[in-house]
Amino acid sequence: EAERKAAEEAAPRYVPTPADFQIEVIETERSCFGSAGCNVRFRINPTYVGATPPDVLKTFTVVYEIRGADDPQTSSFTLSNGQVNSSEDYVGVPPGSTLSAVVVRVLAN
Repeated sequence: EAERKAAEEAAPRYVPTPADFQIEVIETERSCFGSAGCNVRFRINPTYVGATPPDVLKTFTVVYEIRGADDPQTSSFTLSNGQVNSSEDYVGVPPGSTLSAVVVRVLAN
C-alpha cells in the first residue's frame, strides 16, 4: 500500500493540452469605419473542458490565437489554482467579421 501511494505522489500531475480548453470571444465594443473595417474591444471567456483536472499546484500559461482579425493575433492567459486571469484587448477586423479564438499551446510554468 505504501509503495503504491509513494508512486502516485511521485507521478507527474496532469498538464492540460490545447484540446482541454474552449474560448468564447465576448465583444464589448465595436467602432466601424465603412469599408476600412472596424476596431473591436473584446475579452475572452475560457472554459476548461478536459476530462482530467489540471494540477492545481502549478500555474499554466495558455497561448491562444484570435481568428477573424485583419492580422493574426496571439495572446495568452494564465490558469492558476483553477482560476483564469485575462484582460480586455483590441483588434482591427474586416467589415462583418466575427472573432473566434483557439488554444495553440499550454506551457507549465
